[in-house]
Amino acid sequence: LGGRSVSKEKIEEYLWPDALGDAADSAFSTTLQRLRKLLTIPEAITVQNEMITLNPHLCWVDTWAFERFIADAGAVAVSQIDKKFILLKKASALYHGLFLQEQGNIYWFDAIRERLQKKFSRISMQLADRLLHRHGYQQAVQSLEQAMAVDPGNKIRYQRLLESYNKTAIDMNNTKG
Repeated sequence: LGGRSVSKEKIEEYLWPDALGDAADSAFSTTLQRLRKLLTIPEAITVQNEMITLNPHLCWVDTWAFERFIADAGAVAVSQIDKKFILLKKASALYHGLFLQEQGNIYWFDAIRERLQKKFSRISMQLADRLLHRHGYQQAVQSLEQAMAVDPGNKIRYQRLLESYNKTAIDMNNTKG
């Protein structure tokens, strides 16, 4: 649910959909207490006005880091293309497929999964384009293949992949000859 300012009611609805008011409230309180004990740092989860937030100073969340790298890359000046490239590579390295894929098809993951997948798809194209521009053909192939495993329906990506394969073959022939 994003980890920031999530309503207690929404958490109860998702985790205990069949529980009635007091039962859900009791389950939430018990679970929060146990979670804080497991974390050993009670301040890692804050509750204020029935809104729950993971403390960003105490909790590292891969999706937050992924989106932060992308946002930082978007804020980089055009003249600093190498810095942008490094930030996009860091973001790409954090993406390992669908959000909480091992949890199966839980309807409330769909929006998060789609948002993160679209961002990954977009940055993978940016990375591949930059790699092609820098003659990093084999790296471009790897980036595009990784992205295609996540989002196989992108025709433009297939074209870039074929272009990368072609340039890789030409490059290999030139170094042999």
